[in-house]
Amino acid sequence: IEAFLKYMATSVLISIVVPTTMAGAPRIWLAVGAAVIAMTVTGSALGAMLIGTALAAFARAFGL
Repeated sequence: IEAFLKYMATSVLISIVVPTTMAGAPRIWLAVGAAVIAMTVTGSALGAMLIGTALAAFARAFGL
């Protein structure tokens, strides 16, 4: 049951993030991609969120 709940939470998160990302601007694609890479490398959700947010802000500031 624990494994089911873990994967269920992941699938719900993915079902929210993917459509929103696809409907977003290219800066959002970059930010989500960077967050996924950061999460994979570091295993830190907080670090991934901070990296994605910072990249989206920089991309917006530079006109993407």
